[in-house]
Amino acid sequence: MIKVLRKSFGTVILHDCYAIVEIKEGIILSQEHNNALIEIGKEHFGDQPFGCISNRINSYSVDPTIYITSTMVHNLKAIAIVSKNPTSRSTAILEKTFYGNHFEIFKDIEVAKDWILPIITAHRASA
Repeated sequence: MIKVLRKSFGTVILHDCYAIVEIKEGIILSQEHNNALIEIGKEHFGDQPFGCISNRINSYSVDPTIYITSTMVHNLKAIAIVSKNPTSRSTAILEKTFYGNHFEIFKDIEVAKDWILPIITAHRASA
């Protein structure tokens, strides 16, 4: 199932096991935005394990402390960052230090999906 939500800060594409998030150009992704994303995750996935793929097709800033809150979401099991931009990829390396679960950086969204699906499937099988 695919469901697309358009928010003031970007688009969230909800799949069965993960969400793809595309933030709008120039946004400063704050704790307020992250709280909205967490609520979307709760509504769509309930208590089921899920993952999040941040498809960074636009240039925007991220408050890295949002990952501290994200780590506390018990069923968010993995985050993938997708970007071909070297600066964005470098920033994601810093962001990774704030997140306590699976977190990887990719240049291709299909590779990110291939990485995240087995992680979520394994968590769902053991739940």
